[in-house]
Amino acid sequence: NDNQGGNNNQGGNNNQDENNKPRVIVDPKNLVDGQYDITFKVLKDKTDEISKMHDYVVNPAKLIVKDGKKYIEMTLKNSAWITKFQAENNELFADAKVVSEDKNANTRVVQFEVEDLFKKLNAKVKVDIDEMNYHHFYDVQIQFDTNNIGALGTIKEEPKNPVTTPKVDNVKTVGTPDFNRNADGHKKKEDTKNDSKKEKNSKTADTAQLGLYMVLLLGSLALLVRKYRAGRL
Repeated sequence: NDNQGGNNNQGGNNNQDENNKPRVIVDPKNLVDGQYDITFKVLKDKTDEISKMHDYVVNPAKLIVKDGKKYIEMTLKNSAWITKFQAENNELFADAKVVSEDKNANTRVVQFEVEDLFKKLNAKVKVDIDEMNYHHFYDVQIQFDTNNIGALGTIKEEPKNPVTTPKVDNVKTVGTPDFNRNADGHKKKEDTKNDSKKEKNSKTADTAQLGLYMVLLLGSLALLVRKYRAGRL
């Protein structure tokens, strides 16, 4: 069947995959009309680091070649969270076409055109989780593995990783600014009260010390008077 990659553009190099199905090595530069498996990675924008979005897709994707144009059909997991998926084409972003949807499995298949499999494809993903008040737009890049294209159904699906709820990184809780115009006045009043207390305390301490000196002085005078009267000065 020509549209399953079983033609001359595969170089006639047949191998066996892990499922013991015939594996045909496909020449990515000479693709004929048909449907193929192709593996890929979802990367953080402008990096080679795997994006969290990679856990929300099924690998491999389906590559469809028709009339010389290339289309990718990709299955999205946790479909309810992914409210928008856009791929770049001719320097413009367009919503991917929804091919099918399985609400029970919470998945959907989207399709978009790819100009060049050898270049990273820019994409945008919108994630909305109402119960968490989580609403974010992400820029990602899809990198296709042109060395791993095979006839449809011959590439084993990646092991399924458990999908976790996304987290917002580096978010700091900022307190509500105090725009009360009287705030400084209250502070000044409090400072004045504190200063008054300090001043009163200082005066009280000075008075106590002065009283002590007076007692000592009077005691000394009384002793001198007694000695004077007794003629012992």
